[in-house]
Amino acid sequence: MSAIEKEFTWHDKLGSISLNVKSLIDGKRISPQEHVVIERQNPADESKGIDIPCCDENEVSIAVKSARNCFEKSWRDMPLIQRKMSLARLAELLMKHQEELALMDSLEVGKPISAALMEVQIASGFFSYYAEAIDKLYGYSAPTDSDALELQTHRPRGIVAALTPWNFPVINVALKAAPALAAGNCVVLKPSEYSVLSALRIAELALEAGIPQGVFNVVTGAGKTGKILVEHDDINMLTFTGSTMTGKHIMRAIGESAIKPMLLECGGNNPQLLFADMLEDDMQGLIMGLVQSAMMNQGQVCIARSRLLVEESIFDQIAEAVTQACQQLQAADPMLSDTMFGPLANRMQFEKVSDAINKSKGGELLLDGRQAPRPAKGFYLGPSVYKDVTGNSSIARQEIFGPVISLTPFKNEQHALQLANNTEYGLAATVWTKDLARGHRVPRLLNAGWVAVNASSRPSMGAGIAHSHEPFGQSGFGVEGGMAGLESYCRLQTTTITHG
Repeated sequence: MSAIEKEFTWHDKLGSISLNVKSLIDGKRISPQEHVVIERQNPADESKGIDIPCCDENEVSIAVKSARNCFEKSWRDMPLIQRKMSLARLAELLMKHQEELALMDSLEVGKPISAALMEVQIASGFFSYYAEAIDKLYGYSAPTDSDALELQTHRPRGIVAALTPWNFPVINVALKAAPALAAGNCVVLKPSEYSVLSALRIAELALEAGIPQGVFNVVTGAGKTGKILVEHDDINMLTFTGSTMTGKHIMRAIGESAIKPMLLECGGNNPQLLFADMLEDDMQGLIMGLVQSAMMNQGQVCIARSRLLVEESIFDQIAEAVTQACQQLQAADPMLSDTMFGPLANRMQFEKVSDAINKSKGGELLLDGRQAPRPAKGFYLGPSVYKDVTGNSSIARQEIFGPVISLTPFKNEQHALQLANNTEYGLAATVWTKDLARGHRVPRLLNAGWVAVNASSRPSMGAGIAHSHEPFGQSGFGVEGGMAGLESYCRLQTTTITHG
């Protein structure tokens, strides 16, 4: 097959997938009664996208009621082996339908097709991991009197409301739904209005995998629908990933309604600390690792390490090399298999990042992504690189959530830590050093929930996207990933049995 025929195949496959945007409630697709829709655009060419229907209070309540009914009558008390087999089968179905799911995300948010395929593979791993974890969530027994036995047991919380973002649609659905379902909860999920297709399809595949109707519901809509779900009296837990501003709105809404436990993973503006001893290694690999950690998914990653803090003695050399590497990232059609850098996900994000560049102060602009070569239409921005960024500048302080790198020199380790911790987020960080003692010492002093230490210039997979076994979280409340993430979706119940 020629290269042209191969590329045509990805575009042509769009015609073979279902673009059904109706919500999935109690195992059935439903049409919202109010007929309120959200108009969207294809981020790759600005053509008209698929309109998204918005669920109202009635439809959200039906979804919650359906989940409650399933929780109390089947899912909570289902034998662990059956729940385990259903989630394992869902993981297999994600892989079976990986091209379909990847095309959906590429169409809706402009994700390069190669990255979208990898995302489905990672999401499948989450379902596999939590399927295996179901019968490994052990409780405790506590010392007590001789005529009593105290048991501390993990119980499901009940009905979990999940709000997921648009930047990694499939991964975020899996990151929340997989542990919530494994713990025995039922889920009502509202995906971002910019990325609904893959979430709805995963919920359909859950039915095929043997998960009962009503266990996994998906409602569509924007902020109004999300607010209805957040404030619903019969929701037992809320889990959210998104912007810090939205997270604050959610906290206020819960405080003014039925109080419920929250798992919030909000924004990030994460540092990479590069020490001079790393230049003893392969320079090309080092620069690739630095840029990859900042520019994955066009910088639209909460854990993107976009603040490069570099030791003074190598600062100018690194600034020049990073700028040259970023110039090589050419924005292109996300449905070409060799595209590594696509458009931003929507017009709102394009305008937000452009505005941040327009208003930025406190640094020298070495590379302006607004001037980069790009397709004639679409929400494309090339990488932007700033040099000598001050600690109080907007580029250093705010979450840009786009392809923007800031470079700041530091004098010594103490200065590097001061710069790195000068943020309200504290989500992730990377330390580049060959000094073993420093590699142990610096992470302990960083205000970050997830720290990657690289003693090699080989780009670390850990600097990109979290995998199922890796717990993380600090920019908000709670922990996601790993066994700690599974425990987040449980309540600890103490039972004291007196005998004799």
